[in-house]
Amino acid sequence: MLTYEEAKVTILAHAKAQESEKVDFRNSVGRALAETLVALEDQPPFDNSAVDGYAVKLNEIAKATSENSVVLRCQEYIFAGRLDTISLQEGECVQVATGAPMPLGADAVVMREQVVRKDDQVYFSHPTQNGNNLRRRGRDMSIGDPLFPVGTTIAPTHLVVLAAQGLVEVPLYRRLKINILSTGTELVDPTIKPGPGQIREANSFLLEALLQTEACEVTRLHRVVDDLEGTIKVLDEALKADVLLISGGVSVGDSDFVKPALKELGVEEIFWRIKIKPGKPLFFGKLGDTKVFGLPGNPASTFVLFEELVRPYLRKCLGHQQLEVPMRSAKIIEDFDETSERLQLLRAHWYHQDGTDWVRPVPQQGSFSISSIAQANSLIHMPEDSQPLRSGQSVSVRPLAHRFALFG
Repeated sequence: MLTYEEAKVTILAHAKAQESEKVDFRNSVGRALAETLVALEDQPPFDNSAVDGYAVKLNEIAKATSENSVVLRCQEYIFAGRLDTISLQEGECVQVATGAPMPLGADAVVMREQVVRKDDQVYFSHPTQNGNNLRRRGRDMSIGDPLFPVGTTIAPTHLVVLAAQGLVEVPLYRRLKINILSTGTELVDPTIKPGPGQIREANSFLLEALLQTEACEVTRLHRVVDDLEGTIKVLDEALKADVLLISGGVSVGDSDFVKPALKELGVEEIFWRIKIKPGKPLFFGKLGDTKVFGLPGNPASTFVLFEELVRPYLRKCLGHQQLEVPMRSAKIIEDFDETSERLQLLRAHWYHQDGTDWVRPVPQQGSFSISSIAQANSLIHMPEDSQPLRSGQSVSVRPLAHRFALFG
């Protein structure tokens, strides 16, 4: 049986970055760059005014004082978007709007509020400095400057740079096609009232929603009853994807037909079972380029395995630099007595208060618990064979990506 660390290394070793494709930049948020992007244009693209005011030459107002104003003539107004070129003449200033191109020969801009204007006469009562209120061409970025390295996860704030640079099509890693299959004769659709011995199927909806936080094309397949022949038939179609996520049927019960069905279809077992709680019966295999994750049917097991092992695999395939949210230290706020010979992944609520990170395990830690998934915003890693946790003790915590904007 593999340890958590061994399982993660094994899974990530099978992750292969997707090929790249050109995508409209407006649809790029959350996806990873397949190439490094550099500036194609200077930004700003021309010298322009940072304020509404008057463009001047330094020497013209160098001796201006409040007692002895310098008067310059103003007959031109350059507004933002004006296309013709204006030259600044001796004894003159030019009125400019914020963002307007600077007239040739101007050294600075004096704010409108700092002068007095009477008709075409502008009175300056103090000198200014070279470049004051002036945004030089290329000050923000110049042609050839690196913008974003390969593997950058595009954020909403990146779009302003892409738009300003005219990078309207960006090279991104291709989306993953993922199929989800739930197994179990006891499962019924959420729209149906369960009969005796039945429960509403929920895991596939959880997985679908989690996958939507990554760049995945998701198909949620119909559930399959616990029958070998039927399982083989459905799996044969479900394997036509980059990744197949199966919920349930991977343990050792008499009605668990997923493993024998996968074997019948030629799926190679890479490993089965790992030393974590919950989630011990995890199956990982492959058929050609298709990878298969067999997740236990218990909801909490499905959830923690996705966050800790499936998501990092997906993000590596999708080309992201950051595969998972970094662990951090927090103080547990109450005792936790349960110990295990396996690594425990405790659903927990993490928060920051008075300069300290705190974390509290949610009440229900059973692998069956649906409420614990909804309440948790983090996972405590409690090492195997560790002693009970005591209030105030520091523990390792991973905040959950879907609850916070933690990927960059």
